[in-house]
Amino acid sequence: MELEKLRKLTEKDLAKEVLKLREKLIQLQAEVAMHQAKNFRALRTARRDHARLLTIKNEQAIIREVNHE
Repeated sequence: MELEKLRKLTEKDLAKEVLKLREKLIQLQAEVAMHQAKNFRALRTARRDHARLLTIKNEQAIIREVNHE
């Protein structure tokens, strides 16, 4: 995922992306648990992408909070 693209997303779009990634993460975790996963690296990548999205979401919340004061 490109950070610049993600940072330009609106709050609603960012929330949608977080939800999509959570669903993908749950699916990948289930595949690994059932020994059906073909690509274990995908789980690691999904976890990191999820963390990136949450970080960007928190950054935007902090910026909104600072701008309102």
